[in-house]
Amino acid sequence: MIQVEEIEGLSQGQIVESMMAEQVGLKVFRTFTNKRSADSGDLDRLAQAVKAWIEGGRTNMDLEDVWVGDGPGVRAAACTVERPGTS
Repeated sequence: MIQVEEIEGLSQGQIVESMMAEQVGLKVFRTFTNKRSADSGDLDRLAQAVKAWIEGGRTNMDLEDVWVGDGPGVRAAACTVERPGTS
């Protein structure tokens, strides 16, 4: 599953989607950014992440963050998702 995290972070619906995906064992690639729109270079980074996972045997089912912004990919603390029962 590909999940697009906007600059403002995830919506409540996306948080629920993430928890559901984890429960059923679905791999999630979550893009995060500091830009308002994407370009082909951003999609290339996502494609490379998916290709590497496939070529690696599709064994790592952990959520994978993929930076599709300008500059270094540093996630703001406010964007992290706190899963119920993990704190």
